[in-house]
This record gives sequence, C-alpha cells and structure tokens, in this order.
Amino acid sequence: MLSKREWSAVRALHQKKKRYEERMILAEGPNAVEQALGAGLVCHLFCRTENQIPLPENVEPGVVRDCTEEEMQRLSTTKTGYGVCALFSMPEEKNDLPAGDFLYLDHIQDPGNAGTLIRSAVAFGFSAVLFSSGSVDPFSPKVIRSSAGFIFSLPLFQVPEHVEKAFASGRTVLLAEKEGAPMSDFSGAGEIVLCIGNEGHGLSSQLRKKSDGSCAVPMEPGIESLNAAVAGSILMAERYKGRKGIL
Repeated sequence: MLSKREWSAVRALHQKKKRYEERMILAEGPNAVEQALGAGLVCHLFCRTENQIPLPENVEPGVVRDCTEEEMQRLSTTKTGYGVCALFSMPEEKNDLPAGDFLYLDHIQDPGNAGTLIRSAVAFGFSAVLFSSGSVDPFSPKVIRSSAGFIFSLPLFQVPEHVEKAFASGRTVLLAEKEGAPMSDFSGAGEIVLCIGNEGHGLSSQLRKKSDGSCAVPMEPGIESLNAAVAGSILMAERYKGRKGIL
C-alpha cells in the first residue's frame, strides 16, 4: 500500500514542472519499466497490481508497493491504467556528443509522434535525439510510453548549447520536406542531422539557415503530406538501408 507521501510523489510527476524540480520520471507499463531498469536508472518506487507482475531482480524489495487495479488506475496518466508503473531518477543529459547520425525534433509537440520517432531512431541506428525549445517534454509519461521505453536506449539533448554544438559539428543538416530529394541522393553524406518539423507550422526559419539540403519520402501525387512520425521513420529507415547497403 502506498503512503500519502508516495501517492503525492507519483501524481506530481504528471506535471512537467515537478519532474524537473525533483529530477524524477514516471514510467508506465511493463515495456517502459523494463527498458528503464535495463538502462540502469535508479528505481525509487515500483508499483504493481497485487503480485501479478513478477519482481525484476534489480528492484529492491523495499521500494515495491502492491496496489489494487483501482489504485493503479488512479496513479496512471491514462484512463485504463497499467499493471505496473515506477518512479526513476531522470537521466542526466550528457555533455559530449556521440558519433553517428542525429535526429532533430523541431517544435514537435505531440507526445505520440515524439515517442514514435525516438523508437524509430533506435531501430534505425541513429545515435542521439535533439529537441528544440518548444518541443514536447521527452520525459512526459506519454512520450516514454509511445517510445515503448526505448527513450532510455540513446542520449537526448535539450540544452540549447548542446543542440547548437550538434549543428556546428560538421554534420550534413537535412530538412524533411515534401519537395526534397530522396534520401538515397545523400548516400555520400557523412554523419547527418535529420530535422523533422511540426506538422502544422513546418520547419523554423532559423533552422532553414543551417540546412545543407532537403529530403522527402517519394509518394503518389495528390497526397499533401504524411504524419511527422511516419515520414521521419521512413526517412530514417531509408538512411539505415543506405548505410547497410540494403537495396
């Protein structure tokens, strides 16, 4: 059973302000919790539906709380709730940039799109995800859920100085735009920053000044555009195929 203090701690993490004040995140569902544990994040509270979820080996018994389905539903950010959720220390942003291709989310505000793009970035070998100011909080519970927990598998960069450093690193900056060239046209490029814009407003004018080119998903005429997560995922898959020499 949760104490009143623990109830408050979980509910507070539904809010962005509290997450960053406490440097804590809420992971919901078995996939997200498993990925967070696999990434070595410190677990401060592990809530499950009355022993129905086996206790992972790397969770201390002292932080485990068995709850009813009704209690788990009240803890959740969704209407139905999950059989497990946990509080973890927020991953600290690294100072050094890794090698490889980066994905940049320019004012992506939909958490489902952001989570899907992060998951695709992991699947297709991108080494980091960058967030512009004005983008969704990557550590919101819905982004974590939408990424299936793979958000913990690669570094994220939000600090403006770190993001600017990425753009000044010599990587080829590619904008995802309808009138762009196929990704295969950039097969000779070294490391890239692939930029995905807000569906409603497109890419920012500041970002366009940094562009080295535009890439697009070839499609039938009459289709105005694709969902940001779909387009970004296809472009990352094409980039992956080019790197691996897959036809």
